[in-house]
Amino acid sequence: MREYFSMREKDRRVLKEIADKIRDFHGHFGPFAALGVRLGWTGMERLRARRGDEGLKVSLSLNVMKPPTTCIIDGIQVSTGCTIGNGRLKVKLGRAVAASFKLKGKRAVRLKVSTRFIRWMRKRLEEGEPLEKVAYDVLAAEPKRIFAR
Repeated sequence: MREYFSMREKDRRVLKEIADKIRDFHGHFGPFAALGVRLGWTGMERLRARRGDEGLKVSLSLNVMKPPTTCIIDGIQVSTGCTIGNGRLKVKLGRAVAASFKLKGKRAVRLKVSTRFIRWMRKRLEEGEPLEKVAYDVLAAEPKRIFAR
């Protein structure tokens, strides 16, 4: 799982725009914030929701309540429009990194991040790979690599 994912030029522009939004909101663009974006994108995609939908609510569970794990919170906020401030994002301590997405009138969607994927991110960072390179790889990763079944 070490490869750098190739993307079409159009996709690179979209990913750069997302990276810029995260950087503006969060202060830097790192893999844990990027993971929050992926959680948000996937949850909204499965619900057929759009960013900022008033009926969308997210409940995020983190296994550690300190950075860099808590950076996932900002990625969720950037990607979904659900924030702690508007009351549509709730964060709690749990046993795993997971999120539940609920949209009025639809069945909730729950996503759990694979511990293997988090280990892969951490290992790359420990080996000295640039923060943003790992973050772009997180944005471009296949969902089946990110989420536990």
